[in-house]
Amino acid sequence: MAISNPEVVINGEPFPIVPNSFEFDEGEAEAMVRAAVIGDTVTQEYSENVEEAFSEFKFSVYPSVENIEKLRQLRANKNTNTVSATAGEIVRGVEKTFRRTFKNAGISTKINKPLGADTVIEVNWKSDAAV
Repeated sequence: MAISNPEVVINGEPFPIVPNSFEFDEGEAEAMVRAAVIGDTVTQEYSENVEEAFSEFKFSVYPSVENIEKLRQLRANKNTNTVSATAGEIVRGVEKTFRRTFKNAGISTKINKPLGADTVIEVNWKSDAAV
C-alpha cells in the first residue's frame, strides 16, 4: 500500500498538509564517477559532492490565515526547525512504520501564497540529511 498521508510534525506540533503532497530525498550527496588512467588501464574514481549533502523536502498546505501565519514564523526560524513525517501501515498482519526526521530545517524558497478555494501553498525546505 502506498503512503499517501504522513503525519507531519514541526517543532513538536502537528502541522496539517494537503494529502499526497509530501516529497523528500534522503540527503545523499551527488556522486561522480570519473575515469582515471594507470598506463593503459582505465579505472574509476568515485567521489561525492558533500556541499550538496542536504535533504530537500516539500509539501503543500491550504491558504488559511492560520497556515500563512505559521509559515511566516517557520520562515523566521531560519534553519532551526525540526520536521518529522510518520506513517504506518499493516503488511501481512504486521504493523510497519515509516518515519523520517529532518533536523536544522529551513524554508528554502520564497513562499508564494495563492488565495482561493482550490489553491495550495507549496513549501520547499532544506535540512541536514534525513534520519
